Amino acid sequence: METLLPIGQAVDQRSDQNICNADNNFIHTWQQMMATSPKGEIQAIDDLVITSCGISVPFFNTVFATPQRPFTEQDIAVAKGYFSKINKSFQFCAHEPISEQCAGLFKEQGFVLETVLPGMIFSDTFELPINKNVLTVIQPSTEEELSQYITLVSEAYDLPGWLARQILNADFIAQQNVHLYLALVDGVPVSTSMLVNTPEVAGIYWVATGKTARKKGYGERVTWHAVREALKQGHSSVILQASAMGEPIYQRMGFKTICRYQLWTYDAGS
Repeated sequence: METLLPIGQAVDQRSDQNICNADNNFIHTWQQMMATSPKGEIQAIDDLVITSCGISVPFFNTVFATPQRPFTEQDIAVAKGYFSKINKSFQFCAHEPISEQCAGLFKEQGFVLETVLPGMIFSDTFELPINKNVLTVIQPSTEEELSQYITLVSEAYDLPGWLARQILNADFIAQQNVHLYLALVDGVPVSTSMLVNTPEVAGIYWVATGKTARKKGYGERVTWHAVREALKQGHSSVILQASAMGEPIYQRMGFKTICRYQLWTYDAGS
């Protein structure tokens, strides 16, 4: 297993602390997933963190800066050099306003703005709703339960099952700061979430609902479960990166948008 960068290295005290904590958790989670993945790799080159899943899927081949700062031509050259050797597409991740300062450079270098992920935070000053126990939520502990979890994630995120299993591998989910939640209705798996703890904050990832179970509030409820667990574990705030579709739902829940992550993708075939 590869050595991850110290968590504190991603914190820039000059920036808003909540955003720094969110960056910290996001980057560390990606490092953990790729460092434990069978074909994954992480590289630290100065203050660049290169994460690679070993497959040409840009979302899992991500380059960060720690602390976040505007990227340079040299940074792009380093990343292109690394990924060209393995012929894999990749992406740079930076939140606004830093990403906006880099937009012209990214475009000049052949990158495309793939998506924007709102970075959001929930504080324990918000009142949690009453848990009506609509769902039974478990932490997968058997191969069957893990397979059910992987199936829902694969379906919701349009990932091949083998890739989802490679990312959510046994070594990763065995980490003490990683907690998987599988929600069931009458014994049938319907939704998932995941909590990854770093010292300053807890992060929610992999909120997924099966296609036949959507629009019933299951995703929101399994997210609330993760929030409750984070607060029980002593965290006073919880972060996540939302889709554009999910942002209004999380806002209704009390999450506040604190930044927006831009993901700039470079196609290996370019």
